Amino acid sequence: METKYYKKDDKIIIEIPFLQDGRDYFGDKVCKIPNIIGIIETNKNGDEECGFHKLIDMTYKGKAPQVNGLLVSFYGNKKEFIELCEELDIEIIEYQNCAYCGESILGSHTVGDKGIICYSCQLDKKNK
Repeated sequence: METKYYKKDDKIIIEIPFLQDGRDYFGDKVCKIPNIIGIIETNKNGDEECGFHKLIDMTYKGKAPQVNGLLVSFYGNKKEFIELCEELDIEIIEYQNCAYCGESILGSHTVGDKGIICYSCQLDKKNK
């Protein structure tokens, strides 16, 4: 099933398949994986951003799905978003924050004296 877009009365409706095919190296269907995931991130000021993101199938590489771009922002609080994701049976990732700069860590990180450290702060620390 493909994503469908249409207008009904005064609303734009976007239908997104709940699952997508996981494919092996040869392109053969081997499993079903989620199509979207709920993401929560908090900036250094404590502002929370919640939304639904696309997942990219990485089965062919023997890896877990990869988080891709934002599909739809959620305009409510973190608690409401978690409740909605639970109701919709959508997994959630809440990104950790760097102990040095306070920003959300969206990729790789390591551990420093204060706790987890993002790649940018790790580079800054090495260059001092």
